[in-house]
Order: sequence, then structure tokens, then C-alpha cells
Amino acid sequence: MIAVTAILSGISYLFAPTGATNLAGSSALFSENLRYAMPALLLGAVLAPILLAQHAAARLQLLGPLLALVVVLTQIQHSLWLTQTARHLAFTVGLVAILAVLALARRARSPGRSVRWALVTVAVLGAGGGLFIVQRHYFDQRYRLGVQSDPGLSAIYRWSQDVADTRIALYGTVEQYPFYGAFDTNRVTYLGMHTGDGGYIPIDSCSRWRAAIASGGYRYLILTAAPTAALPITWTTGDPSLALALHPSTNDYVFRVTSSAPRPC
Repeated sequence: MIAVTAILSGISYLFAPTGATNLAGSSALFSENLRYAMPALLLGAVLAPILLAQHAAARLQLLGPLLALVVVLTQIQHSLWLTQTARHLAFTVGLVAILAVLALARRARSPGRSVRWALVTVAVLGAGGGLFIVQRHYFDQRYRLGVQSDPGLSAIYRWSQDVADTRIALYGTVEQYPFYGAFDTNRVTYLGMHTGDGGYIPIDSCSRWRAAIASGGYRYLILTAAPTAALPITWTTGDPSLALALHPSTNDYVFRVTSSAPRPC
């Protein structure tokens, strides 16, 4: 049953519309949306020791070190270390320490089982404490580290971590979740015209653009590189109710909304 579920889950991922953005020739969000393949992979990881125990018990002892090696290799992936060196180094050192303690527990003979259980307890408590520290560091720094491939967007991500309980209008990137702030208290609304099937299309006129901003009760407007159309920068910079707050790169802007009254184009 688990195997069938894993297989069907893997097959369904191939046909899901969330594999990448639905733009011709684009692989945007492919790496992020590999998360939807995780159920199949996790079920496979559960099945691996079961199948080995039933059909190749002699090789079962190799599975743990092999999976640990996979984890270590993912932590030394170069693109991660460039921005999160300390966290990944701490994780790797902690993992090696846990494996060393478990190895000592396995080798311990006299005075017997109590020593092995004590070592295992130390390993589990150490792992739990270490993982808690790593988790807290991740939550504190995840959007302040930025994206190496897009320094302009990274600057806006860092700016948004100090903004709270604020309504933000967005046009451009579909990776809007960092704009919710460090404590997820901001309300972020994508600017666009609704379609009948729940989607959005770009706003097609200056008057509609300014009306959408004025009617939303927003405090800030974020413009980033748009995947579907050019930025409406002329409509925006010509609006006297908007003041430029941040402009870290050519196609990245943050405007402060100073008035809720729509201005004519």
C-alpha cells in the first residue's frame, strides 16, 4: 500500500501544474516546487529499510551511513554555503558528533545496556537542542540573507523584515512570501485584474492602476521585475500620492503611499 501510494504520488507530481510557472520556455520556481515531490520521496525513504530487512538483511547496516552521507553532501552544496556557511557547518558538525556518539554506544559492552542507553540519550538530547538552535537561526535570518542571483529583490526582502502590520501592494515577483515580514503580520496583495478562473492579468490602463492603489488602503507599493509585462513605472512615478522609499536596482522599487485619493493620469 505504501509503495503504491509513493508511486502514484510521484506520477501525480509530473502532471501537477505547480512544477514551474506556466510561461513558455520558463523554468521559474522549478527548484522551489520540488517540494511537491517530497511525499513520494519520504515514503520511499520509509520503504527502504523495510525492503532491505525483508530481502537483504545483511545490507541493512549500510543504509544508515548511506543516508547520513546524502544529508552531509546536501549541506556542503556550494550555493548554500556561500550565504549560510555557519548554519550548515554547525549542522554538519552536529551530525558527525551524533553519529560518533551512536557508534560509541554500539561498541560499548561493559557495564552493559545502561551505558549504551545513556549515550543514546545524550545523542538525542544534543540533536534536539542543536536542531532547535538551527531552526531559530533559520527563522531569524532566512529572508535577511537574500538571493544571490537578484540583489535588488534581496534588498527589498531585508527591508520588509522590519515592516509589520502593514498593507502592501505588489506587482512583479511571484515569490511574495518574504514581504509578509519577520512575524507574518503584513498583508500583501498582488495588483492585477481578476480573470474568471481565479487568475490575474496585468492592469491595462493608468487610471485603473492608480485606482487600484488608492482603493486598497496600502501603505507601500512594491514593484519588481514582472514575468508577464513591463513594469508600469511611468504610471507610478507620475502619481503625486506615491513617494519613492527604496530603489536598490533598475527594476526594483518600493513606494510609500502618502494619499488614498486617486490621482488622474
